[in-house]
Amino acid sequence: MPSVPFTDSRWTVLNPPEKDVSISEDGSTLKMISNHESDLYRTPKWEKYNASVYGFKHSLGKEGLTVSVDVELDHRDQYDQAGIYFHISNTLWFKFGLELNGDLFAGTVVTQPYSDWSLVPAKNHVPKTFTFTLHDKILMIYNDGVLAREVNCFGTGDETEAFVGVMTCSPKGGGITATFKDFKIDEGVIPPK
Repeated sequence: MPSVPFTDSRWTVLNPPEKDVSISEDGSTLKMISNHESDLYRTPKWEKYNASVYGFKHSLGKEGLTVSVDVELDHRDQYDQAGIYFHISNTLWFKFGLELNGDLFAGTVVTQPYSDWSLVPAKNHVPKTFTFTLHDKILMIYNDGVLAREVNCFGTGDETEAFVGVMTCSPKGGGITATFKDFKIDEGVIPPK
């Protein structure tokens, strides 16, 4: 899968971080600090959409899409999180990665139009590489190559473009550092090995 260096000119912010991002000289690593009391979540009664998000617009080809990144999280407060973010609209998006919920978990939120949250315990093994594939409305989410969640009907199938990247948020605190390495994107469905 081809890497997209964080120095690539396509990268931009969807929600500006309160502090500047730090990018390694070779472009392989991005460090981003979470915004204070920030989240990405939507219910019928409220929504919060102020997390630090760094990404770019990308076309959704007919053969689908595969995205992968390594994530580390310097967590402190309940619900601190960092991972991949994929946004078609404010009512159609998902995020997944590491999340502190008492213990460390691999967490996923799929929103269409409201957020559905799921957790996979990471007590014995903290995942490092997070990958998703999306094709023909089927969304597959993997933690270190292991299928963590499958959504059999994501979107309408008519979507042609999305904002894809990385995010970090701290609903109960702020100022934690997330490190993202080796962001990769490829056309077609390439399940992780």
